[in-house]
Amino acid sequence: MTWRIEISYDHLPQPLTEWVAESSLLWACADPDAGTVVVWTSTDRRRELEFSIAEARFLTRAERERALPPKREFPLPDQRWHVVQDACLLPDTDIRYERYAVYDARRAHKIVECGQEFFAPGVSGSRGNGRGRGACGEISGAVPPGVVALRTGQPLGVVVAPGSALGRRAGP
Repeated sequence: MTWRIEISYDHLPQPLTEWVAESSLLWACADPDAGTVVVWTSTDRRRELEFSIAEARFLTRAERERALPPKREFPLPDQRWHVVQDACLLPDTDIRYERYAVYDARRAHKIVECGQEFFAPGVSGSRGNGRGRGACGEISGAVPPGVVALRTGQPLGVVVAPGSALGRRAGP
């Protein structure tokens, strides 16, 4: 999978620049696998738009929703924890958002729920580093050591920190 590539306003496709003013552009990235450019704009509020290069037009919300990946479920490496990953477009902003819920192995108890913006510029002012802005919130009980929401160049979701109580290697 090719990952997103941050691009400057000067390198945006010409039809896109007819609709997005440089002064309103917050961030843009190319998604080569999808053949689109995702832009974050702001006039009175932040908004995420996805532009089809082949069709020279913005995708509709319905088209973007249909293209979202299906919900997926997977165990973490030691099989003691189970992750449910889901994607949506946030209301009013159309920002693609991923949610993760970590359960015990029998899915009887939710341990933690996390979320992150999929195409977000990097955290701490570092733009385009491939990490989405995210938040983890404790739902009930203690968060298992090593469970974090992280993007490392691929949409991984929840990973296990090396040496944690959950497993010996990072990644699902």
